[in-house]
Amino acid sequence: MAAAARRRGGPAGGRGPAGIDLARVARDAGTVVYRTGVHPGADDLEADERRDKARTDAGVSALLFETYPIRYWDHYLGPREPRLFAAAPPRPTRGG
Repeated sequence: MAAAARRRGGPAGGRGPAGIDLARVARDAGTVVYRTGVHPGADDLEADERRDKARTDAGVSALLFETYPIRYWDHYLGPREPRLFAAAPPRPTRGG
């Protein structure tokens, strides 16, 4: 799994800035599919990380909401949007 996924709270870590809010494992193949929030237009977790860094470096803290709802309990739902990602199952190691 990519380093950005591990930092963001992928299957190997805890919840990060976007976190993972859903994960499923294919019974026979072992493929992991998970849902996490990414910035609009980001194709992968690394692109999302670059967009987030660019926002931070530019001092942008404003949020633009074009849909409803905008909040869930104690946090805003933007600017990231939910997206599904798949990760290959880990390869077995020999001798272990």
